[in-house]
Amino acid sequence: MDDLANNTILRCPLWGIFITPSSASTRKFLNCPVEGVYLAEVLQNALAAEAGIKRGDIITAVDGRKLDDAGFLKVEWTDDKVFLVDYINRLPICTDVTVTYYRDGVENKTKITL
Repeated sequence: MDDLANNTILRCPLWGIFITPSSASTRKFLNCPVEGVYLAEVLQNALAAEAGIKRGDIITAVDGRKLDDAGFLKVEWTDDKVFLVDYINRLPICTDVTVTYYRDGVENKTKITL
């Protein structure tokens, strides 16, 4: 709401990713031991690409909040799980977000500034 009150345009962060649910067989093939979402595409010059995230990675957590295979995570403001995009859209612009992801069987972390 602060962003809307102070700006004539409502700004939403765009990571530039296209996610799909991951399955146990996909995670096994990619050597990822935990649930997460598969990155089907990462747009060039988008926030995720600039943070080093690539197509084929599996995002497993955002800000320490574990993602399930469909891209939902638990938050404190509701008992229901929230979709990753909805979580990100609630964060203020210029917020740093820590993303945990797997690539080639190795857990990695990176920071994205919205």
